[in-house]
Amino acid sequence: MPLQRSVGWDDPVPVMMWNPPWTLALVMPFGALPYITGRALWMLAGFAIIIVCADLCWRLYGGPERRCWVGWLCGIFFAPSLLALNMGQIGPLILLGVTGFVYAAEQKRWGPAGAFAALI
Repeated sequence: MPLQRSVGWDDPVPVMMWNPPWTLALVMPFGALPYITGRALWMLAGFAIIIVCADLCWRLYGGPERRCWVGWLCGIFFAPSLLALNMGQIGPLILLGVTGFVYAAEQKRWGPAGAFAALI
């Protein structure tokens, strides 16, 4: 708890990571960095994943290409996306898994579809 307080967390309940053990391989590189750097890179990665997935879904389901920015805004300003980014959760990785699986399955590329499904 003192470590969390030193970086600005003032809630009396500590933040715990309640994820399966395999997620450590994905988040540990960010945790090895200084807190501010790791958090900024993690947030930037989550933001980029949300934008890419929103764009891919927009195109996959027939949205007009010139209006793809609408999909980006919907993805970023969707309340669970904002919460996941703010709290540093792995929600964007799960979104990447679902979106990547759907995209790869649509193209009948089962190897990549399975790899993306592993993120779910």
